[in-house]
Amino acid sequence: FLKIFKKTVNITGFFEIEDALRQDISLTVQVIQNAGIRIIMATGDHVITAKHIAQSAGIISLQDSDDDIVEMTHASDKDIKKNLMKCSVYGRCLPTDKLRIITLLQEQGLRVAMVGDGVNDVPSLAMSDLGVAMGITGSDSAKDAADIVLLQDSFGSIPYGIAEGRHIFYTFKRVIFYFLASNFTEVLVMTVAFIGFP
Repeated sequence: FLKIFKKTVNITGFFEIEDALRQDISLTVQVIQNAGIRIIMATGDHVITAKHIAQSAGIISLQDSDDDIVEMTHASDKDIKKNLMKCSVYGRCLPTDKLRIITLLQEQGLRVAMVGDGVNDVPSLAMSDLGVAMGITGSDSAKDAADIVLLQDSFGSIPYGIAEGRHIFYTFKRVIFYFLASNFTEVLVMTVAFIGFP
């Protein structure tokens, strides 16, 4: 084939094109991981490409081997379960494969948030505990299936949402504890009064 190709075209070299990651992605990944949240990348790209992107983003370390990456082409549920708690990169994923990963994680009792933007992400966005869609480049079907739509297509805005959500949760806890502590005597008096005077 190359002999025929060389006769018709002069080959002077090869070049590659790389879609560069955003500058803030590594810091964002680190902030999310420090918050106790595990990041899993499920992509339709080849496993070699997926590994390079995951290492560049800081999702996995440079020392992680190919054994820590699952190719979903022929992976069974048993294969996924075996690596579920340690593997953070899944390559050659179809929409059904993303759905399988989410379902298996939920069966382990974990809460799963899914970030996506395309039509192929709709089933996963709907099945996850929290679906997050991109507001600018995201498809309309992805936005409809998601629970949250980001106004800016930036992964860097997610840590702010996590921090705000946790702040609201802890504030509610403090308010509930305060009312229980301050009104406990009133509740006790009313309960004794009802029991003592039927």
